[in-house]
Amino acid sequence: MVSNVEKGRKLEKKAREELEADGYKILFKSIRTRFQRQDFANLFDIVVAKDRTRRLISVKTFVSNSRHKEHKVDIGEFVNKHSLLSEKCELWLWHQDTTGTSGEWEVIKW
Repeated sequence: MVSNVEKGRKLEKKAREELEADGYKILFKSIRTRFQRQDFANLFDIVVAKDRTRRLISVKTFVSNSRHKEHKVDIGEFVNKHSLLSEKCELWLWHQDTTGTSGEWEVIKW
């Protein structure tokens, strides 16, 4: 069985690879030290830029609609207080298929 830490690391890498394939430059990726993790603004795992637009992305594995409710509220508050006009804040939820071999992203934008 894969640990939650390893699962999260793999999903973040998958998201970064997809963004780079679309021509985005990675400006920040979350950093994991031995005892903690450092995110951008304590919310976002990845920050990318392309054509004067910056995207702040939080990557999560979908479990249930209620599971990420507080995180969505936190992102909404960040957008209202700190987001610039050329920034897009997004929550990427990975929906694993029943076989466990593939899945798809659900992207929620603010």
